[in-house]
Amino acid sequence: MPQLAFPTTEGLRRYPATNGCFERGMPELDGMDRLPCTCTDDCSRPSCSGHCGCEACALATAILLDQLSIDGPDGHTMSLEEGKARFGPDWPNI
Repeated sequence: MPQLAFPTTEGLRRYPATNGCFERGMPELDGMDRLPCTCTDDCSRPSCSGHCGCEACALATAILLDQLSIDGPDGHTMSLEEGKARFGPDWPNI
């Protein structure tokens, strides 16, 4: 799914403080440090890990997993199935 240039209504709900965008915290990117959330109403709640194609949520989840030192089988990402197996049926909404 191609990334939209603007956040969706669901994106605005998920990231209200940043107008529907996930901020990477990299101001050196000169305005390119924000990714719009493109989630739809049928994404998992209360959070999304990017399985719907949203690059903002995928990056936010990757950063969280990195901060928690949780790596998937490829050393970087974790599939939805592995996450549920490791952390329970509510993954990634834990």
